Amino acid sequence: MVFGPFGTGKTFTLSQAVRRIAVNHNNRVLICTHSNSAADMHVELLDEYLKKQSGIAACRPLRIYTPMRKLSTTSDIVKEYCLITDKGKPTEAFRLPTRHEVLSHRVVVSTLGMSRALFDMELHRGFFSHILIDEAAQVLETETLTPITLAGNNTKVVFTGDHMQVSFLGWKPLWGSL
Repeated sequence: MVFGPFGTGKTFTLSQAVRRIAVNHNNRVLICTHSNSAADMHVELLDEYLKKQSGIAACRPLRIYTPMRKLSTTSDIVKEYCLITDKGKPTEAFRLPTRHEVLSHRVVVSTLGMSRALFDMELHRGFFSHILIDEAAQVLETETLTPITLAGNNTKVVFTGDHMQVSFLGWKPLWGSL
């Protein structure tokens, strides 16, 4: 569990952890957040590492979006890591990955809700060696269950968040009162 106030580097710390985790070819990381903007932040940090710091290719993320989302709502940087059908045509749209496409990536980034697509692929429990849930204080406990169902006995699960930024509607943070 990693917690701290706004701006203390929790997301940056997770990005640093992903860089080290992905070095081992047996590891696979699932990063889940409550919002697309938070998930995109992880992709942008990894993009910076890959391009400006000549990072290892294993850190190249697969960003999963719902096919219903408009491409215009996403930055060009993030689109580089997404699956898009009909590129350059008026019908272009995000698409869900195939099982093979997920297998070919060591880092997958999704919202908590879209992690259901991974569950539906019938990936075995423990497929991800690490499941990182960022901004966990802003979600309901039940929202974290979908990615956690992919955890095996040896999967490391990390929750990060600002315990002072609880969800709206008066819900308590995932880990209760500190």
